[in-house]
Parts: sequence; structure tokens; C-alpha cells
Amino acid sequence: MSVNDSAVLDHYRDEDRQRREKDAQRQATKRMRDRREGNVDALDLALLEEAANKRLTSLVAATWHPRCPQALLRIPLESVTELRDVWLGKEILRLQKRKPNAPSIARWIVDTERRNKSVNHAALATRVTRDLKRIAEFELIQWDDGVLLPTLDCLTELEVIPDEMIRAKSAAITP
Repeated sequence: MSVNDSAVLDHYRDEDRQRREKDAQRQATKRMRDRREGNVDALDLALLEEAANKRLTSLVAATWHPRCPQALLRIPLESVTELRDVWLGKEILRLQKRKPNAPSIARWIVDTERRNKSVNHAALATRVTRDLKRIAEFELIQWDDGVLLPTLDCLTELEVIPDEMIRAKSAAITP
């Protein structure tokens, strides 16, 4: 391979990288615009699931801590998982510009076939109301340099850094 061949290859690689960077930036801008309009895409849903799972893991770990808050110790572990679903439903509905009240979250739980042992919609809405109160309480309890259940930070938890998008696309393209 000559020097010129490698220079040409480098040129095409740079062009391709720049095109991927612009594409990733355009997609990130489109995602932000769509989210402002209440449209939540599959990537947002995956990032919200990840955020909810982190919170569930944190709550379960806190139950094993010797200084676990009494408010968390009083609820069974299964209820913590249900609380995660309520938190997730609340955040998804909020991003979709829908009212995240107990009946709408209960409807979301049924529609998405989440964990639900309630006999009817009214019973589920009652459980969701109870869980919303717990969420509000847990968001205020100080725990390990923060709060027990942090509120969603859209700037850090839902934004995909364009470099990460570029690397993911490059990995998919490069054999």
C-alpha cells in the first residue's frame, strides 16, 4: 500500500466520522425536540427503564443497610418492585405530557402488563396512590450523599452523548 493510498483511506475515514458525528448530533437534537412535544421514543424508554432499575437496586441495597430508613423497612420487598413500576409510569407519562395521576398510572401499568395483583382498576389506583405518597416521601429522605429515591434528572439520565451514539454506530459498521 502506498502513502497516497493510506492518505486517501484516512480522508474517507475522516469524512465518514464527520458524517456520523453530524448525524448523531442531528438525532440528539430531534430527540430533544420530540421529547419537548411529548413524544417518547424507544431509546428514551430504555433509558427510563435503566434509571428505574438503578433506583430499584439502590432501594433494595438500602434495605440491607443497618441504618435503613424505617419508611423503607416497613414495606415488603415485592412492594418495592411495584413502587419502581409506579415511578417509571409516572416519569413516562410526565415526559409524554400526560397527567401522571393514580388512575392514569394504573391504566399504564395494565396497558404495559406490569406487575399487578390488584383485583380491579380501582384497587390498583388505590395502590398507585399509596406508592405515589411513598415516592414523594423517599424523594425527601436523606441517604448516602443524596436522597433515598432521586428524582429523574433528564439532563444526565436521558441524554445520550453523541460520542456514545457514534461509537455504537461505528461498532455496528466496523467488522
